[in-house]
Amino acid sequence: MLSKLRPRTDPVFQKFWSPLGRWFTPNQLTVFGLVLAIVAGYEIFVGRYWLAAFLVLSSALMDSIDGALSRGRNMATPFGAILDAVFDRLGEGAIYIALATVDFLAVPAMVFSYAISHVGIKAPKGIDGGFAERTERAFIITGFLLLNQIHNGLIILNILLVITLFQRMYSAKKLVEKRR
Repeated sequence: MLSKLRPRTDPVFQKFWSPLGRWFTPNQLTVFGLVLAIVAGYEIFVGRYWLAAFLVLSSALMDSIDGALSRGRNMATPFGAILDAVFDRLGEGAIYIALATVDFLAVPAMVFSYAISHVGIKAPKGIDGGFAERTERAFIITGFLLLNQIHNGLIILNILLVITLFQRMYSAKKLVEKRR
């Protein structure tokens, strides 16, 4: 859902965060986002949920900034897109695995999240959207970590993930049938 705001948020990110672009490449920010996600996973594992929430949100912010900078400075590369996609999944995995040490419902959440991403990879261009895209998932996880409501948060997240998966599958089906 929030990805539809990209045309409006990219210029803000580019202007506000452009000083980062003087010192770091988008790929370096991608790596930093992964590091933040891994540390967030560790903080979940040791029970410091408030710090983990901050790190999850920071990791998602890095993911938004790296893309905005690469597009805004014409630095987008095929390798950068691959690096971003792979490191996004690794970061999500670190967070979900840590959450699974607290509540098993993190396991289906990880599977659904990966399935949603996979639809975007395998379907023709133009498949995105849904209630629980990556940024929304980060906000949801941040919220339930701050409220110390991991079980209830994972129930809500799983419901939204299933809805998003079906939304994307339906969109992919329509797009594929339209191209025939």
